[in-house]
Amino acid sequence: MAAMFPTNGRYRSICLPAGGDHMSDRQLPMIPMLPRSEWTDAARDVFAFWEGPEARENGSRSNTMMTLAQHPQLAMHVLELGKYMLVGSTLSPRHREMVVLRVAARYRVDYEWAHHVHSARLVGMTDNEFIALQTGGASSLWSNTDQAVIDAIDQLCSNGRIDPGTQAILSDDMDWTCNGFAPVT
Repeated sequence: MAAMFPTNGRYRSICLPAGGDHMSDRQLPMIPMLPRSEWTDAARDVFAFWEGPEARENGSRSNTMMTLAQHPQLAMHVLELGKYMLVGSTLSPRHREMVVLRVAARYRVDYEWAHHVHSARLVGMTDNEFIALQTGGASSLWSNTDQAVIDAIDQLCSNGRIDPGTQAILSDDMDWTCNGFAPVT
């Protein structure tokens, strides 16, 4: 099985170990991009969220934005959360990219994976780390805190909550609490 990682603007294949998961089983999007004939002011606000007035007029360069515009009210909330994660979160850039990549791998979101592999490379992540994020589980590549971040994502995706042991590591290593309360009730 192969995973696609961008390198200098080109994609190259990296083989996953036997039993690895291929992220590209789906070829067609489940939700189409919003056709120009259906662009409303609210949809144009979605296009302009990251790209400004030109996108408001001409549409976004991002297929994701063009698809999110199918439901502008939901899109704006999703975009605000994404903005917080990218520019307002206290996560380090490395941990932020680990979170996004692990979620993208778990849910097989090829576009998000490819986009964030590029960002992760900029903060020093390696091909071996990308493979470990795709395959999941414990890895000798990770520090205790890195492993706890990955475990937290897996636990949230599987159980809807973070286990107390993982929470304790995150709280100790990252001072990760929410107004004095651990965010795992």
